[in-house]
Amino acid sequence: MATACELPRPLCGIVPPMVTPLSDRDTLDTVGLERLVEHILEGGVHGLFILGTTGEAAGLSYRLRFELVDRVCKQVAGRVPVLVGISDTSFSESVNLGNYAADQGASAVVASMPYYFPAGQAELLQYIEHLVPELRLPVLLYNMPSHTKVTFEPDSIRRLIDMPNVVGIKDGSGDMVYLHKVLRLTKDRPAWSVFTGPEELLAEAVLMGAQGGMCGGANLFPKLYVNLYQAAQQQDAARVSQLHGRVMEVREAIYTVARHGAGVIAGLKCALSCLEICQDAMTEPFDPKIIRKITMSVFDEMSDDMWRRVAQKAWPKRAVKKVDLTNIDAKTHAVIKKLCNRPPRKTTSIEAMAGNSCMQPEIRKSLGIAANDAPSKQKLQRAIVRLINAGKIECLGETRARVYYLTPNS
Repeated sequence: MATACELPRPLCGIVPPMVTPLSDRDTLDTVGLERLVEHILEGGVHGLFILGTTGEAAGLSYRLRFELVDRVCKQVAGRVPVLVGISDTSFSESVNLGNYAADQGASAVVASMPYYFPAGQAELLQYIEHLVPELRLPVLLYNMPSHTKVTFEPDSIRRLIDMPNVVGIKDGSGDMVYLHKVLRLTKDRPAWSVFTGPEELLAEAVLMGAQGGMCGGANLFPKLYVNLYQAAQQQDAARVSQLHGRVMEVREAIYTVARHGAGVIAGLKCALSCLEICQDAMTEPFDPKIIRKITMSVFDEMSDDMWRRVAQKAWPKRAVKKVDLTNIDAKTHAVIKKLCNRPPRKTTSIEAMAGNSCMQPEIRKSLGIAANDAPSKQKLQRAIVRLINAGKIECLGETRARVYYLTPNS
């Protein structure tokens, strides 16, 4: 059993609904999974939610779901709470997965109504009242009416609030009026958590009293969403407006490349693949190859500007130090030395590296570029974004032609 993290009451903050890295329809991309978990945790998130909608749980085999729970709980090792989605068409399978998650060191489970036959509020209440006593972990309810065909109506929530072991709700409806009703119901329940799913509503939800967000974009830019949550908590209106604008940029750039219902997941997976974090395979019937070319072109068009903004803003501790260098000459090292108050280590520019098979060995090793490989500018930019997030590379300056100088951290 992995080390468990006790669930805070209330649970607060950013708890990303993690995508499930796959190498094919029924095989985990285990290397990508490890990279993705570390990438998310390095962003300072407050928990991790696996096997949700963004995790494509409904399309995964039970064997793979159990394997994912096992691997993630072992890797996280109690650093943050792990929440496991157990929603299923089968009551028994939900119980089996929930109790397996308890054995592996998960902190809580997340449960919606079964998502095939339409049900009413009486059936919803009966289902939760039967399910919760069978589980050994706290339960977070999951309101996702677009997928389950039924809403946790406020009157039902009023009854479930007092049920032992029900600790909160994630609302994925995107209905802000509904969320306001839920917040009014729970305002006198300090141990209960209300989370929003749609990241477009994260700032407003937290400002109005929600405990946090389970936002898909935090797979890509976890620190950005953590910063927005913190700004909203502190009621810093200017910072909230600034960070919310960046969240909307991510949404408009990544989530709109596919026109089907799983377009958000497809966009996230393709972007994660562009950043070389994990593969972009999806569950049937969705094929990322159909949209990969579109995503790549969008990503490449944005790359010059977006990866710089990622370095500057999504990870502010690694803020870019900008300098206008009109010439690339021997004075460059002196400028960088002055900026950093230390002698520069091995330094170069993207333009100098692109198409160059004779790259300095230290730079090549830091970027993970194979010997004799002559990488494209886009490949270098993606590698650099990944390493900035890992804290292994700093971006030190730019020319008028947008040339970036890089140096491996010691």
